[in-house]
Amino acid sequence: MEDFSETQDFKIATLGNVDSGKSTLVGCLAKGLLDDGNGKARATVLKFAHERVRGQTSAATTQLIGYRNGEQIISGKKQLRNKETHDIAVKATHRLTLVDLCGHEKYLKTTIYGLTGLKPDCALVVVGAERGIQKMTREHIGLCCALRIPFFIVTTKIDSCPQQIFKETQMKIKRILKRAGRKYFLAQDVQHCEEAANCMFGSIEGSFAPVFEVSCVTGQGLDVLKQFLGQVVSRNVKVIQDSSADVLMRLEDVYNVEGIGIVLSGSLITGEIQAGQHLFVGPSKIGDFREIAVRSIYRQCVPSAVACAGQHCTIGIKPTGRGKENLKKDMFRKGSVLVSGIDLALAHTVMEFEADIRVLHHSTTIEVGYTPMLHIGSVRQSARVLHIADSDGEAVVARTGSQVTVRFRFVGGFEFVQPETKLIFREGNAKGCGTVLRVFRDD
Repeated sequence: MEDFSETQDFKIATLGNVDSGKSTLVGCLAKGLLDDGNGKARATVLKFAHERVRGQTSAATTQLIGYRNGEQIISGKKQLRNKETHDIAVKATHRLTLVDLCGHEKYLKTTIYGLTGLKPDCALVVVGAERGIQKMTREHIGLCCALRIPFFIVTTKIDSCPQQIFKETQMKIKRILKRAGRKYFLAQDVQHCEEAANCMFGSIEGSFAPVFEVSCVTGQGLDVLKQFLGQVVSRNVKVIQDSSADVLMRLEDVYNVEGIGIVLSGSLITGEIQAGQHLFVGPSKIGDFREIAVRSIYRQCVPSAVACAGQHCTIGIKPTGRGKENLKKDMFRKGSVLVSGIDLALAHTVMEFEADIRVLHHSTTIEVGYTPMLHIGSVRQSARVLHIADSDGEAVVARTGSQVTVRFRFVGGFEFVQPETKLIFREGNAKGCGTVLRVFRDD
């Protein structure tokens, strides 16, 4: 059983429109191969058959990349994905996970969930050299800025792009970075990698956005990008490394594994989880929690004795208590939390909360009764606007550019919400962002 107690999981969200070559780039980086121009690299990372046919990523997928002594670890033979992940995890001293998010507009809710719920440390925005800055590219960069996620840009397909078009794309990238409050930094060789890694995690306002230019067919620039990824570390991650702290883990996925039962996956925010420990999972739509016991813990497909704050893990669970009812997948949902203290859980299980909101763009006014879809961490639910107030506490309506305080009430049931959590609200595309100020218990 491996001990990963001192390692944190560094996540990079990959963003890009459907024609940018995003999934192809992820395949080249993760598998250590070049593309043939017909989707060879992309086919290694896509999850569903319809994605290969349509060329549109419809679900968030992850790829583990490992480094040892500065060199990337590549699996030498074709094998099952779990086995490949296991081999990389046990050999690597530096691990990072590429989270391939959807590029098409109709899957934007999945992309926003990936940015809010999976909590990436930074984002990789892919731009096709011949396509330039598209509508969804602006949307993705806007989301990164709203959520204060550091990001870098990779320009792909530079081998097949006419020089004049390529120069226009470079100018467009500079302009959009300037509007986003980021400084352009072109990393052209391995000597620039350490400087690029350092400057990306500077102060968020006015920080740099490294730019890489690559070809997945010829391999041009890929060595520089890989060197950069090998030097990126979790310098912006702040976690509470205190084993005595209450356990708080946000659930990202629920699985029903044959022969094992229910398996929960997520990121551990505080505390420490060990096998045999009794925890509470919830809330349900009516606000209650269910007691369970931890059967086993895995990290990166490797059995682990313990999971610590700042790490991503999957845990097998079993029922506890007198009845010991059979656990079913529909008893659990994304957005739930796993906690050790029921008092902590109930204190933040609410229907109503107040948030400081900035409206990014909206065609009309936002008034009481408006019901957008909210993304708060891994929570994804519609909420009704109960009250809107300006900085003086006066009731107002909100328009594009407004900075207001809004009281929301969830439509579908209770959720676990903590103050200071970032949120995005949308109606189709993202309409606004903000931060939770306070929560209100329904006593």
